[in-house]
Amino acid sequence: MSGQEVENYYKILGTTAKIGQGRIKEKYIEAVKKYPPESDPEMFEQIRKAYETLKDPVKRKQYDLYRKYGNKTEKLVEKAIAKIEQYQFDEAEKLFQQVLSLAPNIPAFLGLMQLAVLDEDLPTADHYFTEALALTEDTEEQVVLHAIKAKLLAEEEYFEEALQELETAINQYPDSYHLFLQPYVMLLVELEEEDKAFKVITQAISSQEEVSSEQFGLFLTWLHLLNQTEKWEERAKIQRYFRKFIQNITDEEERTGMMNALLEEYEEYSDNDHFQGAELFLECAQILRPNDPEIRKAQQKVKQLAQVQRELFRLEKDQDAFPLLYINAMRWFYGYGEEFAEMLMTDLPQGLIEELEEEKEEYAIGIARLKKRYPAIYRHFKDKWDDLFNELTSGFNREMKRYLRKVK
Repeated sequence: MSGQEVENYYKILGTTAKIGQGRIKEKYIEAVKKYPPESDPEMFEQIRKAYETLKDPVKRKQYDLYRKYGNKTEKLVEKAIAKIEQYQFDEAEKLFQQVLSLAPNIPAFLGLMQLAVLDEDLPTADHYFTEALALTEDTEEQVVLHAIKAKLLAEEEYFEEALQELETAINQYPDSYHLFLQPYVMLLVELEEEDKAFKVITQAISSQEEVSSEQFGLFLTWLHLLNQTEKWEERAKIQRYFRKFIQNITDEEERTGMMNALLEEYEEYSDNDHFQGAELFLECAQILRPNDPEIRKAQQKVKQLAQVQRELFRLEKDQDAFPLLYINAMRWFYGYGEEFAEMLMTDLPQGLIEELEEEKEEYAIGIARLKKRYPAIYRHFKDKWDDLFNELTSGFNREMKRYLRKVK
C-alpha cells in the first residue's frame, strides 16, 4: 500500500500518527460520540476497525509498517489479509507469494510468517521472519518486527517461544528494552510467573529517571500485577511513582484520558467485587484529581468495602473463629444464597450447619469476638449481627451475659 492510499486510521479517529498511545481510547470515544452507530453505522464501523488496530501497540506498529512498505501491492496484500480473516489460508498464501514475485515486501513476509505459525510450522515462520528483517536496516523497525513475531506466537499460545523471542530481542536491542517490556511482562503472567513479572516491571519503572505519557499503559499493567500478586506492601511505592509520573504530564487532554482509564478500571474491579483492586485505581485517580468531590466520595465507599474484604480473607483463615461467622459474612457481603453455605459444607458431615446453629453460646461468643477482631465486618453488618446476637442470647442468664461483655 502507498502511504497515501492506505486507509488512514489516524485520520478516522481525528488525530495523527504522532499521538501518544495513552490517548488512543480518548480519541475513539470522541469519534463514537460524533458518529454514533445508530445514526452513522458505516462510519462507526470504520472507527471501530481503526480503534481495534491502534489501541494495541504492536498492531499499531504493524499497521505503520504496512502503510510504509505496502506501496506497490496494495490490493493483493489487502485481499490476502482478508483471506486470513476468512480462514482461507491457502488462498492467502498464494496472494502473498504473488506479492513477493513482484517485489520483496515486509507485509507479505509477515503474512506468510503468520500463516506458518497458524500451521504450527515454526521453522518456516522463522524463515519468513528473517526475510522480513533483512529488508530494513532501521533499528526501530527491526524492534517492531520482533514484537510482531512474539505477539503472533503468543496469540497461538506458543508462550515459551514468544518469551524466548522477546528475550533474544532484548539482548540484541538493549536500548529498546522499554518497547519489549509490556509484552514481556504479559507473557510471564501467561506462564504463571506473576512474581517475576511484578519484579521485572517494578525494577524497570523505578530505575527510570524520566517518565512520560507513553508509560501510562505500563503503569496500568503494574497496578494489575499488584492486584494479582497481592504485594500490598508495594502500594506506597507505586503511589510515589504515580505522583512523579503525573508531574510531567501537563497536557489537560492527556490527563483527562488517564483519568478516564483509571475510572474505567476502578468500575471494572468494583463490578467484579474486587474492592481492594478498585481502591488502588481510585487512589491513583484521587492523586491525579485531588479536589474532585465525586472521587473523594467514591473513595470513602470503596475504602470501607476493601477493608471488609481484607477482613473476610483473614476470617476465612481464622481457625479459632466460629464457622458460621464466615458463612454469614460472605452471604451478606456478596449476596450469596443458601446454596453457598451448602457448598462450603460439602466435605463436612450432613446437617453440620443445623448443629452449629444450636451451639448458641459458642455462636454468641464468636460474634462478640468478631466485633473486636474484625471491626469492619461488624460495622458493615451491625444491624444483622446485633439482631442475631440478641436472638442467640435471649435465654442467657445474667452471668453468661456478663461473660460475653468481657470476651476478647
